[in-house]
Amino acid sequence: MYKLISYIITLVSKLERLYFLKNSSNQSNSPLLKNGFVLHYNENINLNKLKIKEEFKLSNYSSKLIIEEESLKAFVKSILKDSQIQNELLGFFNSPFSIDFITYYRTYSLPEKLQNKSFYANHWHTDTLLTENSVKILCLPSSINSAKGPFQALSLKETLCLTSNGFMRGENLPNIQLQENPSLVFDGKESKVLFVRPNLCMHKAGIPNANEHRDQLMIQLNPAKNWSYREDLFNMQYQREPTLAFIKNTLRKKITLT
Repeated sequence: MYKLISYIITLVSKLERLYFLKNSSNQSNSPLLKNGFVLHYNENINLNKLKIKEEFKLSNYSSKLIIEEESLKAFVKSILKDSQIQNELLGFFNSPFSIDFITYYRTYSLPEKLQNKSFYANHWHTDTLLTENSVKILCLPSSINSAKGPFQALSLKETLCLTSNGFMRGENLPNIQLQENPSLVFDGKESKVLFVRPNLCMHKAGIPNANEHRDQLMIQLNPAKNWSYREDLFNMQYQREPTLAFIKNTLRKKITLT
């Protein structure tokens, strides 16, 4: 089943490139294209200005911070208009993108006896039901250190090496060196921004230490004809992240940036 799904996603990814890149090609010097992720500092992104409506509990160990609708719209528009973000995405795919999902989540520590279970994507995995052209942008609202369980990821090359040898997902990587020193640990100061290709880069959420928690905002983007966002982003905050987005998004109304 995994091989069939992988084949379908690869085919859809190729069709996306044919459709959106009719008159251009990818830029070979893009870090997203070569490595699968890239880090920036962007002082224009200040999550502390977002107006939070409520904390929506998902489990005893995670919740979502629901952003007020008008505050969310203003934030989404500022992201799409940001020159640094546009340049990074255009350098990777040479096409506009649509913001199809956004979530501001909070993760808490897990009891040691439960850490072998996946509660909030805390096991190594790839987002197999997104295409190879999907990008996620992660943003920090405040300084993050190892005690808060930062997001971790591997490069395209490292991920391919693992998947080629049969490792698809799990609590621990078969490579001890990578397990202890992954290529990317998304810690540091507020205004730090990560672009990552989740279908091709293995990644996981870290587990905060006892009495700690981690806040992080995630934006899912997919290639589009115009810089745009989905009209239902506010209500979708209460839902699970859409998988098979290239199918499910067809019925969701899109608003073009003006």
